[in-house]
Amino acid sequence: MVKGLLVDRRHDPRVRVSLELKFKIFDKPELVQFRRLEEKVIQAGRAESLSVEGLALFTRTAVKAEQGLELVFDLPEAREPLKAFAKVAWCQYNRSEGIYEVGLKFLEINKLDASFLAKYMVEKLEDLMKPLLRYWPV
Repeated sequence: MVKGLLVDRRHDPRVRVSLELKFKIFDKPELVQFRRLEEKVIQAGRAESLSVEGLALFTRTAVKAEQGLELVFDLPEAREPLKAFAKVAWCQYNRSEGIYEVGLKFLEINKLDASFLAKYMVEKLEDLMKPLLRYWPV
């Protein structure tokens, strides 16, 4: 292994996005299943990278690794906001911008929301591939 080389261990492709989202924090991901959401304060953030496994969250709210989050966000063409439960995989504070950069791994998402997410990902990836397709005649 080359020193300083970062290894990307993700299995699924990611796309750049700019999605506003809301979330609620749980101290432990396993508490998400109890859904005591009325007791938690709603926070705000922005997703800038998205995959079917999770997303990159940028927020002014401090979170810690292993915390659970309930997420609510809109995708184009989805009739209702998507809801998902995720675990904080990593978090780092960006001092120059005053925000937390957070990696989230989805723990639970219903089938309909997962299908909207997968469809959105396919459309975004197709858009990314269009400029390359001119080099490969079909």
